Amino acid sequence: KGADLRADDVTVLAQTGFDVISVTETVGKAGKVSINGAFSLLDTDVHTIAQIGSAGSLNADDVLVRAQDDSLMINVAGGVARSQSVGIGFSVAINDLDREVRALIGNRSTETGAGGTLTASGNLLLDADADGTMGAFTVAGSGPAGGDYSKAKGGDGRKTNVKDKGEQGKSGVGISGAASVNEINDTAAAELKDLAKVTVSGPAASAVVVDKDADGTADETVNLARGLDIRARNASLAIAGAGSLTVALDKSAGLAGAFTWNELVKDTRASIAALFDDPLDASDGKVTVVGGGVNVDAENTGSMWSISACAAGGSKLGAAGSVAYSNGDNVTEAAIEGAHVDADGTVTLDADDSSNIRSVAGAVGYGGKAGVGAGVAISTVDSDTKARIAGAGKTVNGDGGVSLSATSGDGDADTDDIVSVAAAVGVSQGVAVSGAVTANWISNWTEASMTGATVTAAGHEVNLDAGDNASILSISGNVAVSTGKASLGISASYNDIGNETYAKASGSSLNAASVRLEATEAARIEAIAAGGAGAAKVALTGSLGINTIGNITEAASTGTGITTTGDTTVRAADASSILSITGAIGIAGNAAVGASGAYNHIGSSVTAQVIGGTLNVANLLVDAERAANLEVWAVAGSGAGSAGFAGSIALNDIGGVTTASINGGADDQVTHASASGNVLVTAQADDEIESRAGAVAVGGSVGASGSIAFNDMHADTLAEIAGAGTTVNALGNGDAAQVDNGLLTGIDPAKL
Repeated sequence: KGADLRADDVTVLAQTGFDVISVTETVGKAGKVSINGAFSLLDTDVHTIAQIGSAGSLNADDVLVRAQDDSLMINVAGGVARSQSVGIGFSVAINDLDREVRALIGNRSTETGAGGTLTASGNLLLDADADGTMGAFTVAGSGPAGGDYSKAKGGDGRKTNVKDKGEQGKSGVGISGAASVNEINDTAAAELKDLAKVTVSGPAASAVVVDKDADGTADETVNLARGLDIRARNASLAIAGAGSLTVALDKSAGLAGAFTWNELVKDTRASIAALFDDPLDASDGKVTVVGGGVNVDAENTGSMWSISACAAGGSKLGAAGSVAYSNGDNVTEAAIEGAHVDADGTVTLDADDSSNIRSVAGAVGYGGKAGVGAGVAISTVDSDTKARIAGAGKTVNGDGGVSLSATSGDGDADTDDIVSVAAAVGVSQGVAVSGAVTANWISNWTEASMTGATVTAAGHEVNLDAGDNASILSISGNVAVSTGKASLGISASYNDIGNETYAKASGSSLNAASVRLEATEAARIEAIAAGGAGAAKVALTGSLGINTIGNITEAASTGTGITTTGDTTVRAADASSILSITGAIGIAGNAAVGASGAYNHIGSSVTAQVIGGTLNVANLLVDAERAANLEVWAVAGSGAGSAGFAGSIALNDIGGVTTASINGGADDQVTHASASGNVLVTAQADDEIESRAGAVAVGGSVGASGSIAFNDMHADTLAEIAGAGTTVNALGNGDAAQVDNGLLTGIDPAKL
């Protein structure tokens, strides 16, 4: 900090690569009571920082500032208890991790001072890379002691006095429980800030040879793109796994439980921000790239796995329950804020969050009189993904174009943001019960925006693209089987997506060959809830699916001046979809009931608008599109020797608001739009429901079934030019414009 340095190449490298593997285990055996448990905690606080401070002068050819962490942290715990009467085995593993990976030119949050210059006659790369694996794993068990404990003090619990023949029911209990927890706060940041002037003028792409251990031998060659490259990446993998097994067929009851908890907070940022700007020096507060471009890239990838499984068996009662919980709270941002940027090439800001969650819970319970199995999988995602240019009075110029892109979800049908699976089995000679539940929420904010800045790209395009591809795959299933009295099985799935996606320019000035502001939403839910029950006498089974999508998608130019020699497009589109399948079947000797139900709702708002400002363009398109799709299956069946009943119901609601507008806004701003060609303002809604409900019941004496499907479609669709201060002129030069004819068409019966 504050140093003057001249060199050929400058490399600042900070690297962390911990390998931590912790194993804690305990095993015990006793004639009457055995209690064995294991507890393990990994508490880690790691900071990896590569920094060049402010207030100095640096002159070099290539400059590389890189911070990397690829640590491996594994925490394993196991506890097993064996006994003739009471056996309790448990294990707990907790990971508490705080990690910072930062590549920085400028000040840290605790430092003061500003100014200074950096001049690179080659290229400049700031790279923050957070990788590695964090895992918490537990196993637990409870089982019979084995061997002969009949002579042990106190007996074996089978006889109470000399007249007892040892024919009474078995006593005792076996219990196992496993819990794995990950609490992770993870930061990856690449930042250029606080300096007064940054100049990069590399004539071509280059490479820097890194000798990490100063032994005279190259350990790595790092390639540098031409110009200024700032990138932050987090590809870490977090896993929580828990499993337990109780074998208590020699005891009255066996209980087993498994629990996993993943809480992952990831902050991934790449930025040019708050350069020192002396009002007396017009050249201060500026990044200049000669010949090359500026790339600001923030990328969040990697997976989070939460897996829990357990099984229990007892002579009378066998009960098993598992819970898998995952929560991802992410911020992914690429930004230029409070700085002038001038590049001969393209200025690109890219924020991409394609991380995903996998939650799996399974349980099996067997008991002579009662067998119970329950599995619950819960997943939540709350993410902000932003590509931003901001700063009143600041200018960003890219002679090769300016592009801002913010993307949530990778859009790959084979890689859902959330995959949630819950399965349960209950088996008994008396009463069998099983239940499986999945619950999932996604709430994303995706934004590509310009605020208060002047952005130019003479002869090239300025694009702001925000896209969300949130997706959920949810599967819940259960089986309950009894060779005796009764069985009961229930499966349920709840899924909710509520996203906000924005492409917007506010209080800015844009000058380019073409301008595009586009916000797109493609949320998708695929949910399956299925159950089955069978019993010698009575079987009851049911499944329920609830799925909702409610998004806000907006593309807007507000109080912004736009000048283009080509097209200007302001477009917002939502193409959300739900596939819902619920099914249930019950089979019994006397009576059986099968029921399934589904509620599905899509209700979104899509807006494309120009509010205030002056637009001088070749062609202007303001377009809002909404096309939602529901595909629903609700089926049920039953079969019984005496009476069989089955029913299904599907309730579906679809609609929303679609608006395309040129107007003055709530405060009636002055809006002027002039086009040498055409001005189109179009709004279109195209919703579709395919719903199927069915039921079949077979009974020796009575068989009854019924199904209901209720569908509601509603929409408000508006295309307008409004406002007392709004003026629109289109000269009609150039090619004719093509528009949708707006016909209302029915569903092709062949598609049903």
